[in-house]
This record gives sequence, C-alpha cells and structure tokens, in this order.
Amino acid sequence: MRGTHTDRYGALLLLLSWLGLGLLSFPVVLAASARYPVSVLEQQVPISPPRPLSGDYRERTLVDPLFRWDAMYHFPRIVAQGYVSGVAKLAFYPLFPLSARVLHMVGMNPYVSLLLVAWIGTLAYLLVFHRLAGLDLPGEDADWAVSLLMVFPMSMILYVPCMESLFLFFAAAALLFSRLRLWLVAGLAGMLAALTKQPGILLAIPLAIELLADSSKHRRGLWQTMGSWFSLALIPLGFVLDYLPRSYLRTYLHVSRQPRSDNP
Repeated sequence: MRGTHTDRYGALLLLLSWLGLGLLSFPVVLAASARYPVSVLEQQVPISPPRPLSGDYRERTLVDPLFRWDAMYHFPRIVAQGYVSGVAKLAFYPLFPLSARVLHMVGMNPYVSLLLVAWIGTLAYLLVFHRLAGLDLPGEDADWAVSLLMVFPMSMILYVPCMESLFLFFAAAALLFSRLRLWLVAGLAGMLAALTKQPGILLAIPLAIELLADSSKHRRGLWQTMGSWFSLALIPLGFVLDYLPRSYLRTYLHVSRQPRSDNP
C-alpha cells in the first residue's frame, strides 16, 4: 500500500514539474518578446491585451514568443514543405521536424505541431529519466532528481520547438534499455537519437562500455554477444542513413541551381 502511495506521489511530482516549468516559461518568453519582438506579428500586435481578445493576440502571446532561431526560420518550413524546398534546411536532422510534419499532414498547424512534439518529448524524457534514476536511487531520491533536473536554468529549452527534448528522450531511453540488457531496443533508441541530433552517434560509446561490462560480469564471449553488438551497430547506421540522403539532396539542389553554360 505504501509503495502504491509513493508511486502516485512520484507520478504527481513528475507531472507537476513538467507542467509547472512549461507554464513558468511563458512569462519569461513574453518578457523577452516584449523587449525584442522578432516576428511580424510580435512587431505589429502590442503585448497589452485588447478587448475582446483576438486570434492574432493569442498567437502573438502563446506561440510566436517561443519561436526563435532555427525554430522560427527553418523548422516550420520543413514541416510545411519538406526538405526539398531549400538547401539550407538540409543542415537539420530529420526526426524532430518530420515528426511534426506527420501531425501537420493530418491538419495541424505547423507551429502547433512543433510545440506539441517538443512538449510530449519533454514529458517522455522525464518519465524515462525517472525510471533510469530509479535503477540507482530510492524512489523519493529519483523523484527529486527529476525536480532538480527541471529547475536547471537551461531546462527551459525543453519547451521551445527545438530538437533537444526529443533527443534527450531517445538518449535516456538508450541508456535505460542498456541497463535493462534490452540491447535491440537500446540500439533502436540510439539510432533514433542519431536521427534527431548529430551527438546521438556518441551514444555508441557508453552502450558499448555497458555491454563490455555485462559480458565480463557474466563471462560471455564475443560469439555469445554477437547479436547485442549488431544491435548497437544500429546507432552509427542511423547516422549514415540520415547523412547520405541529405548530402545527396544538398549536392543535387546546389548543382541544379547553378546557371547552365551553352558552351561545349
């Protein structure tokens, strides 16, 4: 009975941490938006609320302030148009914007779909991180580990439409499943992390160390762990499967835009 109560408390604390920091991020980005308006809507619509509230004002206060840098200039276009619409967009790893593109294809606004993927990715990351921390810490300490993670100042990046939340979810999942000795799932999670951000390929290092330690502990040779090593090979494979098509498209688009010469 006490364990059930503790689990419910931990789940409630995790959800409150996720939702609380997300809500607290809005005053911060609104203050930055008021001082440094970037989008056309931010420049045209004042931050003071009109009466009645208009759709433009809600978009100006709830959506536009969260979109800066790549999230403002590139991700919405990838979601709406795909990668073949420009060479510059090919610099971005595909899993985050294409996940939002799936939502856009069923009718969701590109900006809302990017925010939804980022927020869901953050919640999934916290759940997996809590489970990972629970492997080495008592339940209450694992709960506080999540809370301390969320009060780290840069954790606000998890709520803006960027790749970090999805990447951290897959990275934590790869580490968790390696600890649980589920090597195929760990390799798949690492591959998805490599398809989200370039550092994902580095997950092959801690997972390989974990596999070596497990093999040594249980006195298993290379032949007995061959399947596990092939599972970890999915991580660099994901990097290659992403890099080669984008490099080809970048080269193709660059060459196709060069002026043609009629001289033989």
